[in-house]
Amino acid sequence: MSICSINNILFKKLLIFFIIFLICSCSSLKKNEDFLSDEIIYDSGNYIKEGNIKSFNFISNYWESQNHKSYEFNYDLIEYAKINFGKGKKKYSTLISNPILIDNHIYLVDNEAQLTKFNISSKNIEWKKIINENIQINVAWPASLVATDESIIVTTGEGSINSLDFDGNLIWSKNYFMSIRTPSYNMNELIVILKNDGELIALDKSNGEEKWKINKDSNKISSIYGGRIYEYRNNLIVTSPKRDVYFIDNFFNEFSELENYFHKEFDPINKDNFDYDIKISTFKNYLILIENKKFYSVYDLINNNFFIKRSKLPENKYLTNINNSIILLDNMNQIISINIENGKMFWKSDIDKHISSKNKIINILESKNEIIIFTDNGLCLFLNKKNGMIEKKQKLKINNVNAIYLYDEYILYVTEKSRLHIYK
Repeated sequence: MSICSINNILFKKLLIFFIIFLICSCSSLKKNEDFLSDEIIYDSGNYIKEGNIKSFNFISNYWESQNHKSYEFNYDLIEYAKINFGKGKKKYSTLISNPILIDNHIYLVDNEAQLTKFNISSKNIEWKKIINENIQINVAWPASLVATDESIIVTTGEGSINSLDFDGNLIWSKNYFMSIRTPSYNMNELIVILKNDGELIALDKSNGEEKWKINKDSNKISSIYGGRIYEYRNNLIVTSPKRDVYFIDNFFNEFSELENYFHKEFDPINKDNFDYDIKISTFKNYLILIENKKFYSVYDLINNNFFIKRSKLPENKYLTNINNSIILLDNMNQIISINIENGKMFWKSDIDKHISSKNKIINILESKNEIIIFTDNGLCLFLNKKNGMIEKKQKLKINNVNAIYLYDEYILYVTEKSRLHIYK
Protein backbone atom coordinates (compact mmCIF):
# COMPACT_ATOMS: atom_id res chain seq x y z
CA MET A 1 0.00 0.00 0.00
CA SER A 2 1.40 3.40 -0.99
CA ILE A 3 2.00 6.24 1.40
CA CYS A 4 -0.58 8.23 -0.52
CA SER A 5 -3.24 5.54 0.08
CA ILE A 6 -2.38 5.45 3.77
CA ASN A 7 -2.69 9.22 3.99
CA ASN A 8 -6.08 9.09 2.24
CA ILE A 9 -7.33 6.48 4.74
CA LEU A 10 -6.04 8.51 7.68
CA PHE A 11 -7.62 11.65 6.27
CA LYS A 12 -10.99 9.92 5.85
CA LYS A 13 -10.84 8.56 9.44
CA LEU A 14 -9.94 11.99 10.79
CA LEU A 15 -12.75 13.57 8.78
CA ILE A 16 -15.29 11.04 10.11
CA PHE A 17 -14.03 11.58 13.68
CA PHE A 18 -14.31 15.36 13.26
CA ILE A 19 -17.88 15.11 11.91
CA ILE A 20 -18.92 12.83 14.81
CA PHE A 21 -17.29 15.20 17.30
CA LEU A 22 -19.06 18.19 15.74
CA ILE A 23 -22.44 16.43 15.89
CA CYS A 24 -21.95 15.43 19.53
CA SER A 25 -20.83 18.93 20.42
CA CYS A 26 -23.88 20.47 18.77
CA SER A 27 -26.16 17.96 20.47
CA SER A 28 -24.55 18.69 23.81
CA LEU A 29 -24.91 22.41 23.21
CA LYS A 30 -28.57 22.05 22.31
CA LYS A 31 -29.21 19.86 25.36
CA ASN A 32 -27.72 22.48 27.66
CA GLU A 33 -28.84 25.63 25.90
CA ASP A 34 -31.54 26.28 28.53
CA PHE A 35 -29.10 26.02 31.45
CA LEU A 36 -28.05 29.11 33.35
CA SER A 37 -24.54 30.28 32.65
CA ASP A 38 -22.03 30.76 35.46
CA GLU A 39 -22.60 34.50 35.21
CA ILE A 40 -26.24 35.09 36.11
CA ILE A 41 -27.78 38.24 34.65
CA TYR A 42 -29.33 40.73 37.05
CA ASP A 43 -33.08 41.19 36.82
CA SER A 44 -33.56 44.92 37.22
CA GLY A 45 -37.25 45.04 36.39
CA ASN A 46 -38.68 42.49 38.83
CA TYR A 47 -38.65 41.69 42.53
CA ILE A 48 -39.51 38.94 45.03
CA LYS A 49 -43.27 38.80 45.24
CA GLU A 50 -45.04 38.63 48.58
CA GLY A 51 -46.50 35.35 49.79
CA ASN A 52 -49.37 34.66 52.15
CA ILE A 53 -47.89 36.30 55.24
CA LYS A 54 -49.53 35.10 58.47
CA SER A 55 -48.92 33.77 61.96
CA PHE A 56 -50.00 30.37 63.27
CA ASN A 57 -51.88 29.97 66.55
CA PHE A 58 -51.26 26.23 66.40
CA ILE A 59 -48.86 23.83 64.66
CA SER A 60 -50.49 20.47 64.01
CA ASN A 61 -47.85 18.74 61.86
CA TYR A 62 -44.35 18.99 60.45
CA TRP A 63 -45.34 19.95 56.90
CA GLU A 64 -47.43 22.87 58.11
CA SER A 65 -44.25 24.69 59.08
CA GLN A 66 -41.98 23.34 56.34
CA ASN A 67 -44.23 24.23 53.41
CA HIS A 68 -45.02 27.74 54.63
CA LYS A 69 -42.32 30.40 54.29
CA SER A 70 -44.14 33.72 54.85
CA TYR A 71 -44.66 34.95 58.42
CA GLU A 72 -45.65 37.94 60.47
CA PHE A 73 -42.39 38.66 62.30
CA ASN A 74 -42.96 40.87 65.32
CA TYR A 75 -40.53 39.23 67.73
CA ASP A 76 -38.06 40.97 70.05
CA LEU A 77 -36.10 37.68 70.34
CA ILE A 78 -36.07 37.70 74.13
CA GLU A 79 -35.74 34.29 75.77
CA TYR A 80 -38.97 33.20 77.43
CA ALA A 81 -38.22 29.63 78.54
CA LYS A 82 -35.76 26.77 78.12
CA ILE A 83 -36.80 23.13 78.51
CA ASN A 84 -34.80 19.91 78.49
CA PHE A 85 -37.09 17.38 76.84
CA GLY A 86 -34.76 14.39 77.18
CA LYS A 87 -31.20 13.18 76.95
CA GLY A 88 -30.76 14.44 73.44
CA LYS A 89 -28.89 13.16 70.44
CA LYS A 90 -26.65 10.13 70.83
CA LYS A 91 -24.50 8.26 68.35
CA TYR A 92 -27.23 5.85 67.30
CA SER A 93 -30.34 7.19 69.01
CA THR A 94 -31.64 10.26 67.21
CA LEU A 95 -35.36 9.95 67.81
CA ILE A 96 -36.21 13.65 68.13
CA SER A 97 -39.53 14.67 66.61
CA ASN A 98 -40.98 17.89 65.35
CA PRO A 99 -42.87 19.74 68.10
CA ILE A 100 -46.60 20.29 67.84
CA LEU A 101 -48.39 23.15 69.57
CA ILE A 102 -52.03 22.94 70.50
CA ASP A 103 -54.03 24.79 73.18
CA ASN A 104 -50.91 26.48 74.57
CA HIS A 105 -49.10 23.16 75.04
CA ILE A 106 -46.01 21.81 73.31
CA TYR A 107 -45.53 18.09 72.64
CA LEU A 108 -42.20 16.61 71.59
CA VAL A 109 -40.60 13.13 71.46
CA ASP A 110 -36.98 12.76 72.60
CA ASN A 111 -34.35 10.20 71.56
CA GLU A 112 -35.60 7.61 74.07
CA ALA A 113 -39.13 7.49 72.66
CA GLN A 114 -40.45 9.65 75.48
CA LEU A 115 -43.30 12.05 74.72
CA THR A 116 -43.32 15.21 76.84
CA LYS A 117 -46.16 17.69 77.36
CA PHE A 118 -45.10 21.23 78.28
CA ASN A 119 -47.42 24.04 79.37
CA ILE A 120 -46.23 27.31 77.80
CA SER A 121 -48.15 29.59 80.19
CA SER A 122 -46.98 27.96 83.43
CA LYS A 123 -43.59 26.90 82.02
CA ASN A 124 -44.12 23.48 83.59
CA ILE A 125 -43.78 19.96 82.23
CA GLU A 126 -47.17 18.30 82.85
CA TRP A 127 -46.13 14.72 82.06
CA LYS A 128 -43.64 12.46 80.27
CA LYS A 129 -44.57 9.07 78.84
CA ILE A 130 -42.93 6.38 76.71
CA ILE A 131 -44.94 6.20 73.49
CA ASN A 132 -44.34 2.46 73.04
CA GLU A 133 -42.53 0.09 75.41
CA ASN A 134 -41.66 -2.25 72.53
CA ILE A 135 -40.15 0.35 70.26
CA GLN A 136 -36.60 -0.29 69.07
CA ILE A 137 -35.04 3.09 69.64
CA ASN A 138 -31.92 2.50 67.55
CA VAL A 139 -33.96 1.85 64.41
CA ALA A 140 -36.91 4.14 65.14
CA TRP A 141 -35.44 7.33 63.71
CA PRO A 142 -37.06 9.62 62.80
CA ALA A 143 -40.29 10.40 64.63
CA SER A 144 -43.06 12.76 63.58
CA LEU A 145 -46.05 14.14 65.44
CA VAL A 146 -49.48 15.12 64.13
CA ALA A 147 -52.19 16.74 66.25
CA THR A 148 -55.88 16.13 65.61
CA ASP A 149 -58.85 17.56 67.53
CA GLU A 150 -58.74 14.71 70.03
CA SER A 151 -55.34 13.03 69.77
CA ILE A 152 -51.64 13.05 69.00
CA ILE A 153 -50.48 10.66 66.27
CA VAL A 154 -46.87 9.50 66.64
CA THR A 155 -45.18 7.89 63.62
CA THR A 156 -41.73 6.33 64.11
CA GLY A 157 -39.08 5.21 61.67
CA GLU A 158 -39.44 1.48 62.25
CA GLY A 159 -43.06 1.63 61.06
CA SER A 160 -45.21 2.03 64.17
CA ILE A 161 -48.09 4.49 64.44
CA ASN A 162 -49.58 5.30 67.84
CA SER A 163 -52.54 7.50 68.67
CA LEU A 164 -52.64 8.99 72.17
CA ASP A 165 -55.03 11.37 73.87
CA PHE A 166 -53.77 14.64 75.34
CA ASP A 167 -53.11 12.92 78.66
CA GLY A 168 -50.81 10.39 76.98
CA ASN A 169 -53.23 7.42 77.05
CA LEU A 170 -53.12 5.04 74.08
CA ILE A 171 -56.19 5.17 71.77
CA TRP A 172 -55.02 2.88 68.95
CA SER A 173 -51.79 1.46 67.58
CA LYS A 174 -50.55 -0.32 64.49
CA ASN A 175 -47.24 -1.35 62.93
CA TYR A 176 -46.43 -1.77 59.23
CA PHE A 177 -43.01 -3.34 59.93
CA MET A 178 -41.63 -1.16 57.16
CA SER A 179 -39.38 1.85 57.67
CA ILE A 180 -41.07 5.26 57.51
CA ARG A 181 -38.71 8.19 56.90
CA THR A 182 -41.36 10.73 55.88
CA PRO A 183 -43.23 12.81 58.49
CA SER A 184 -46.96 12.09 58.49
CA TYR A 185 -49.59 14.58 57.35
CA ASN A 186 -53.13 15.33 58.51
CA MET A 187 -55.72 16.07 55.86
CA ASN A 188 -59.40 16.49 56.70
CA GLU A 189 -60.32 13.41 58.79
CA LEU A 190 -57.30 11.43 57.60
CA ILE A 191 -53.70 10.83 58.62
CA VAL A 192 -51.49 10.29 55.57
CA ILE A 193 -48.54 7.89 56.00
CA LEU A 194 -45.79 7.47 53.39
CA LYS A 195 -43.88 4.19 53.79
CA ASN A 196 -40.34 3.83 52.51
CA ASP A 197 -41.45 1.38 49.81
CA GLY A 198 -43.39 4.26 48.24
CA GLU A 199 -46.84 3.23 49.43
CA LEU A 200 -49.08 6.14 50.43
CA ILE A 201 -51.72 5.21 53.03
CA ALA A 202 -54.60 7.23 54.46
CA LEU A 203 -55.81 6.25 57.94
CA ASP A 204 -58.95 7.25 59.78
CA LYS A 205 -57.65 9.50 62.54
CA SER A 206 -60.15 8.21 65.11
CA ASN A 207 -59.41 4.46 64.88
CA GLY A 208 -56.47 3.92 62.49
CA GLU A 209 -58.59 2.11 59.88
CA GLU A 210 -57.15 2.21 56.36
CA LYS A 211 -59.32 4.29 54.03
CA TRP A 212 -57.23 4.05 50.87
CA LYS A 213 -53.70 3.36 49.70
CA ILE A 214 -51.79 4.10 46.50
CA ASN A 215 -48.44 2.92 45.21
CA LYS A 216 -46.39 2.70 42.03
CA ASP A 217 -44.48 -0.49 41.38
CA SER A 218 -40.78 0.33 41.47
CA ASN A 219 -37.61 -1.69 41.87
CA LYS A 220 -35.54 1.33 42.82
CA ILE A 221 -33.78 1.44 46.18
CA SER A 222 -35.56 3.74 48.63
CA SER A 223 -33.91 7.01 49.57
CA ILE A 224 -32.67 7.37 53.14
CA TYR A 225 -34.15 10.90 53.13
CA GLY A 226 -37.76 9.78 52.83
CA GLY A 227 -40.26 11.80 50.80
CA ARG A 228 -42.18 15.07 50.93
CA ILE A 229 -45.85 15.97 51.13
CA TYR A 230 -47.44 19.13 49.79
CA GLU A 231 -51.12 20.09 49.48
CA TYR A 232 -52.22 22.26 46.56
CA ARG A 233 -55.93 23.03 46.16
CA ASN A 234 -57.61 19.63 45.69
CA ASN A 235 -54.31 17.84 45.05
CA LEU A 236 -51.91 16.13 47.40
CA ILE A 237 -48.48 16.34 45.74
CA VAL A 238 -46.08 13.72 47.10
CA THR A 239 -42.46 12.92 46.34
CA SER A 240 -41.94 9.26 47.17
CA PRO A 241 -38.83 7.74 48.81
CA LYS A 242 -38.63 5.80 45.53
CA ARG A 243 -38.10 9.18 43.81
CA ASP A 244 -41.47 9.31 42.06
CA VAL A 245 -43.92 12.25 42.10
CA TYR A 246 -47.58 11.50 42.89
CA PHE A 247 -50.58 13.75 42.26
CA ILE A 248 -53.54 12.52 44.33
CA ASP A 249 -57.05 13.95 43.99
CA ASN A 250 -58.23 14.75 47.53
CA PHE A 251 -61.90 14.25 46.65
CA PHE A 252 -61.72 10.97 44.76
CA ASN A 253 -58.64 9.52 46.52
CA GLU A 254 -57.00 8.46 43.27
CA PHE A 255 -54.40 9.77 40.86
CA SER A 256 -55.55 13.14 39.53
CA GLU A 257 -55.49 14.44 35.96
CA LEU A 258 -52.27 16.29 36.78
CA GLU A 259 -50.55 12.92 37.18
CA ASN A 260 -50.73 12.18 33.44
CA TYR A 261 -50.13 15.73 32.26
CA PHE A 262 -47.09 16.18 34.47
CA HIS A 263 -45.29 12.92 33.69
CA LYS A 264 -45.69 13.45 29.95
CA GLU A 265 -43.77 16.72 30.32
CA PHE A 266 -41.29 16.08 33.11
CA ASP A 267 -38.11 14.09 32.38
CA PRO A 268 -36.08 13.64 35.61
CA ILE A 269 -32.27 13.88 35.62
CA ASN A 270 -30.55 10.70 36.86
CA LYS A 271 -33.74 9.60 38.61
CA ASP A 272 -32.44 6.04 39.07
CA ASN A 273 -29.41 7.17 41.05
CA PHE A 274 -29.53 6.35 44.75
CA ASP A 275 -28.83 9.96 45.75
CA TYR A 276 -31.46 11.51 43.49
CA ASP A 277 -33.36 14.10 45.51
CA ILE A 278 -36.29 16.27 44.46
CA LYS A 279 -37.88 19.16 46.38
CA ILE A 280 -41.31 20.55 45.53
CA SER A 281 -43.14 23.77 46.33
CA THR A 282 -45.85 25.90 44.80
CA PHE A 283 -46.45 29.59 44.22
CA LYS A 284 -49.81 30.67 42.81
CA ASN A 285 -50.40 28.21 39.95
CA TYR A 286 -46.72 27.24 39.56
CA LEU A 287 -45.13 24.01 40.74
CA ILE A 288 -41.39 24.45 41.38
CA LEU A 289 -39.19 21.34 41.32
CA ILE A 290 -35.55 21.36 42.45
CA GLU A 291 -33.43 18.31 41.61
CA ASN A 292 -30.31 17.48 43.63
CA LYS A 293 -29.89 21.19 44.49
CA LYS A 294 -28.51 21.60 40.94
CA PHE A 295 -31.45 22.11 38.59
CA TYR A 296 -34.90 23.61 38.83
CA SER A 297 -37.99 23.35 36.64
CA VAL A 298 -41.26 25.25 36.75
CA TYR A 299 -44.57 23.65 35.81
CA ASP A 300 -47.78 25.55 35.09
CA LEU A 301 -50.49 23.66 37.01
CA ILE A 302 -53.35 25.55 35.38
CA ASN A 303 -52.33 25.10 31.75
CA ASN A 304 -50.64 21.72 32.38
CA ASN A 305 -47.27 22.46 30.84
CA PHE A 306 -43.79 23.77 31.62
CA PHE A 307 -43.42 27.45 30.91
CA ILE A 308 -39.74 27.36 31.81
CA LYS A 309 -37.46 24.51 30.82
CA ARG A 310 -35.02 22.95 33.27
CA SER A 311 -32.34 25.42 34.37
CA LYS A 312 -29.06 25.03 36.16
CA LEU A 313 -28.39 26.47 39.62
CA PRO A 314 -25.04 27.66 41.02
CA GLU A 315 -23.17 25.24 43.27
CA ASN A 316 -24.64 25.75 46.73
CA LYS A 317 -24.61 24.67 50.37
CA TYR A 318 -28.24 25.48 51.09
CA LEU A 319 -31.28 26.50 49.10
CA THR A 320 -34.99 27.06 49.48
CA ASN A 321 -37.88 28.39 47.44
CA ILE A 322 -39.76 31.49 48.58
CA ASN A 323 -42.62 32.55 46.30
CA ASN A 324 -41.22 33.38 42.84
CA SER A 325 -37.62 33.13 44.04
CA ILE A 326 -35.06 30.43 44.72
CA ILE A 327 -32.75 31.66 47.48
CA LEU A 328 -29.43 29.87 47.96
CA LEU A 329 -26.09 30.09 49.72
CA ASP A 330 -23.33 29.52 47.18
CA ASN A 331 -19.83 28.18 47.83
CA MET A 332 -18.51 31.74 48.18
CA ASN A 333 -20.89 32.41 51.10
CA GLN A 334 -23.08 34.67 49.00
CA ILE A 335 -26.86 34.63 49.29
CA ILE A 336 -28.33 34.71 45.80
CA SER A 337 -31.99 35.23 44.92
CA ILE A 338 -33.05 33.91 41.48
CA ASN A 339 -36.28 34.68 39.66
CA ILE A 340 -37.92 31.33 38.76
CA GLU A 341 -39.72 32.91 35.80
CA ASN A 342 -36.66 33.96 33.81
CA GLY A 343 -33.59 32.57 35.59
CA LYS A 344 -32.23 36.05 36.27
CA MET A 345 -30.90 37.22 39.64
CA PHE A 346 -32.91 39.59 41.82
CA TRP A 347 -29.91 40.31 44.02
CA LYS A 348 -26.74 38.93 45.60
CA SER A 349 -25.56 39.50 49.17
CA ASP A 350 -22.14 38.65 50.62
CA ILE A 351 -22.57 37.21 54.13
CA ASP A 352 -19.07 35.72 54.49
CA LYS A 353 -18.31 38.02 57.44
CA HIS A 354 -21.39 36.83 59.31
CA ILE A 355 -21.65 33.06 58.71
CA SER A 356 -18.50 30.95 59.02
CA SER A 357 -17.91 27.76 57.02
CA LYS A 358 -18.52 25.60 60.11
CA ASN A 359 -22.04 26.96 60.63
CA LYS A 360 -25.14 25.90 58.71
CA ILE A 361 -28.29 27.68 57.64
CA ILE A 362 -31.32 26.05 59.28
CA ASN A 363 -34.07 28.03 57.59
CA ILE A 364 -34.80 31.08 55.44
CA LEU A 365 -38.17 32.81 55.75
CA GLU A 366 -39.79 36.00 54.52
CA SER A 367 -41.64 38.68 56.41
CA LYS A 368 -43.34 41.80 55.09
CA ASN A 369 -40.14 43.59 54.07
CA GLU A 370 -37.33 41.20 54.92
CA ILE A 371 -35.71 37.87 54.19
CA ILE A 372 -34.63 36.30 57.50
CA ILE A 373 -31.80 33.76 57.73
CA PHE A 374 -31.53 31.44 60.77
CA THR A 375 -28.32 29.49 61.48
CA ASP A 376 -27.47 26.55 63.74
CA ASN A 377 -25.53 28.78 66.15
CA GLY A 378 -28.46 31.10 66.86
CA LEU A 379 -27.66 33.89 64.40
CA CYS A 380 -30.52 35.80 62.77
CA LEU A 381 -29.70 37.87 59.68
CA PHE A 382 -32.27 40.31 58.33
CA LEU A 383 -31.92 41.16 54.64
CA ASN A 384 -33.84 43.77 52.71
CA LYS A 385 -36.21 41.81 50.46
CA LYS A 386 -35.83 44.22 47.52
CA ASN A 387 -32.04 44.51 47.33
CA GLY A 388 -30.57 41.84 49.65
CA MET A 389 -28.68 44.33 51.81
CA ILE A 390 -28.09 43.22 55.43
CA GLU A 391 -30.12 45.55 57.63
CA LYS A 392 -29.45 44.00 61.03
CA LYS A 393 -28.35 40.86 62.81
CA GLN A 394 -28.94 39.31 66.20
CA LYS A 395 -27.05 36.47 67.89
CA LEU A 396 -28.96 34.34 70.39
CA LYS A 397 -27.29 32.25 73.08
CA ILE A 398 -28.02 28.93 71.38
CA ASN A 399 -25.94 26.32 69.58
CA ASN A 400 -26.54 23.04 67.72
CA VAL A 401 -29.97 24.13 66.50
CA ASN A 402 -31.55 21.67 64.06
CA ALA A 403 -35.01 23.21 63.57
CA ILE A 404 -37.06 26.36 64.22
CA TYR A 405 -40.82 26.84 64.35
CA LEU A 406 -42.78 30.09 64.43
CA TYR A 407 -45.92 29.96 66.53
CA ASP A 408 -48.11 32.97 67.31
CA GLU A 409 -46.02 35.11 69.67
CA TYR A 410 -43.19 32.57 70.10
CA ILE A 411 -40.26 31.16 68.14
CA LEU A 412 -39.24 27.63 69.07
CA TYR A 413 -35.64 26.49 68.63
CA VAL A 414 -35.05 22.73 68.91
CA THR A 415 -31.45 21.60 69.42
CA GLU A 416 -29.78 18.25 68.77
CA LYS A 417 -29.68 17.68 72.52
CA SER A 418 -33.48 17.71 72.85
CA ARG A 419 -33.48 21.17 74.37
CA LEU A 420 -36.23 23.57 73.43
CA HIS A 421 -35.54 27.31 73.59
CA ILE A 422 -38.60 29.56 73.41
CA TYR A 423 -38.17 33.18 72.37
CA LYS A 424 -40.79 35.94 72.27
